[in-house]
Amino acid sequence: YAAFLQLARTRLLTNLDADLFVTHLVAPPGILRNDSAWTNDSLRIQLVGASASRQARGARIVVTTTDGRRMVAHVPAGDSFQSSQDSRVLVAIPNDTVLSEIEVWWPEGTIENWRELTTQPSRTLRLTQGTGQPNAPE
Repeated sequence: YAAFLQLARTRLLTNLDADLFVTHLVAPPGILRNDSAWTNDSLRIQLVGASASRQARGARIVVTTTDGRRMVAHVPAGDSFQSSQDSRVLVAIPNDTVLSEIEVWWPEGTIENWRELTTQPSRTLRLTQGTGQPNAPE
């Protein structure tokens, strides 16, 4: 049975809940909808590559808050066969937290920083390669 199953993570209602869409070879598709309550804010980050990878597949994102917390996320580099996922990355942010920096490690090896960002929770922040401050790898 598992050989005939395809699973994709999606956001059906664009409400930040991670839902699952399951397709079967010999049965109708199924939807596993996540209706759990959110207790924290969240931020969607969409990376736009300017060189080899327009969708920035494989990029690493480090979000740092003013109190020193660091959250790391990755843009998925591989999807399931004949399916794709939302390329936006969802980062959970504790309530009333101010971001001090977002660092992006692009797939080509360059690193950029964005500081003093003004963003609203539950919104999408679009970061384009080449618009941040360059940073040398450590």
